[in-house]
Amino acid sequence: MTYSEDMRKFKDSLKDKQTLVVGMARTGTAVAEFLARLGARVTATDVKAEDELGFAPQRLRSLGVEVETGGHSFGSFHRADLIIVSPGVDPAMPYLQDARKKRIPTVGEIELASWYIRSPIIAITGSNGKSTTTALIGHILSRGEKRVFVGGNIGTPLTKCLLEGYEPDYVVAEISSFQLESVCEFRPWIALLLNLVEDHLDRHASFSSYAAVKGRIFRNQAAGDWAVINTDDGAVRKLVPQIKAQVFPFGEKRNRPRGIWLEDSGIVMASSDDGVEQRISLQDVKIIGRHNVENIMAAVGAVTICGLHGEIIQEAVNDFPGLEHRLEFVGEWDDIAVYNDSKATNVSSTLTALKSFTRPVVLLAGGRDKGC
Repeated sequence: MTYSEDMRKFKDSLKDKQTLVVGMARTGTAVAEFLARLGARVTATDVKAEDELGFAPQRLRSLGVEVETGGHSFGSFHRADLIIVSPGVDPAMPYLQDARKKRIPTVGEIELASWYIRSPIIAITGSNGKSTTTALIGHILSRGEKRVFVGGNIGTPLTKCLLEGYEPDYVVAEISSFQLESVCEFRPWIALLLNLVEDHLDRHASFSSYAAVKGRIFRNQAAGDWAVINTDDGAVRKLVPQIKAQVFPFGEKRNRPRGIWLEDSGIVMASSDDGVEQRISLQDVKIIGRHNVENIMAAVGAVTICGLHGEIIQEAVNDFPGLEHRLEFVGEWDDIAVYNDSKATNVSSTLTALKSFTRPVVLLAGGRDKGC
């Protein structure tokens, strides 16, 4: 999205700058509150009527934010020094296109928060498995007595970390393709790309465009950073040449001196080029399916880079319960096991879940294919 050298002055001070927040859901509300605290002159705008936005308008007005509901106005966009767009807002919106022509800097919440977060950021993206991997990394780090903030697309805006004045050892952030569309200088210390399959093709022009947006997670990394990638995924491998960070691969077979691979009933990891290996058993894990094996490998790779080893990782992997609505075991009746996978957000995710079972399956499904 729009970016210019003028952006750098906003990173120094937003005081008295005219800022526009597009979208007043959870992320937009947190952004507007954070900007107001920084002394910016804030306008928040949403196409929804005020009675559809809950307490957000009232809360923001109490903080001195100008609130615009029931539609946007060109005037709000034209007078802005900086525009912060929520992930659900299509960047092709005419108001934003017009702002780009006028070279008004436009970013998303992830970019904005990254200007002020001082903790190392571990960012996770991919078509499937982002939330599980994000939560698992947070779980393992917490078991290792690290202070962790888990947020992003998983549900809690990163600006909440700043609003709460929390200074964790690590910020673990799930990042969607919508959020990556609006990054400029966002630079995670560890970036994970889990997989790439067709998704959100109702917003991205093609699969190649979608993959390119996902690849933006690596764009600002340097030699001192890390890229944890799935080398079994052909579309992911195509992005490797653009990665400047140190690559930490995971996959079925070992293909580099350093990385994670499958062996017998567990995974083996070599965290350096000296050949020293560690083993993590998968016999007692609670989350099922080959896709979750990949999620575990990715998470273990990230926490290994953070310096965790051995029993702490094993214990945390074993007792991680998984997330609600993601191949979640509900119960068993008359020898019929019921699983809730309602957070499967694309066709590929559902197909992957089905491959996790050896017993006959009755599938109850609905939703949109999002152009896939």
